[in-house]
Amino acid sequence: MAGLGHLPPTIRSRSITIRMRRRAEHETVRPLRERDAKTRLHPLRDRLAALAPRLIPFAQALEPSLPPGIVDRDADVWEPLFVVAELAGGPWPERAWQAALHFQAEGRTELPSHGNQLLADIRAVFAMTTADRLPTHQLLAQLHRLDGG
Repeated sequence: MAGLGHLPPTIRSRSITIRMRRRAEHETVRPLRERDAKTRLHPLRDRLAALAPRLIPFAQALEPSLPPGIVDRDADVWEPLFVVAELAGGPWPERAWQAALHFQAEGRTELPSHGNQLLADIRAVFAMTTADRLPTHQLLAQLHRLDGG
């Protein structure tokens, strides 16, 4: 799944977010066209499809260890990738470990969505008053007085 801006929290918590950046002016890339993909990647796809049934029993038996802090839903998302890395062997288990640590750390520094920030700011406004409700114009005025408003 791809998107611009922030993903809804219900999707983000079930995903591994990979931030993309625009290519710098000095960087060059060779485009991958569909016709090239069919020629170059379909044979690999076919070999993997033939190999998959033989690997399923091994994959089901694996219980890879995950980096500290990757628990609950994050573990549910990462575990299949760690299984694939274990099956691939070589440098892949370590690369998966490093990737998980990187993306987990990046996710913790991500800014809250606009909706979550608005809810936090509304909570802050109500924390500064004894009122249990405010007219919209007063709430907006208080929100504008907050830092960054």
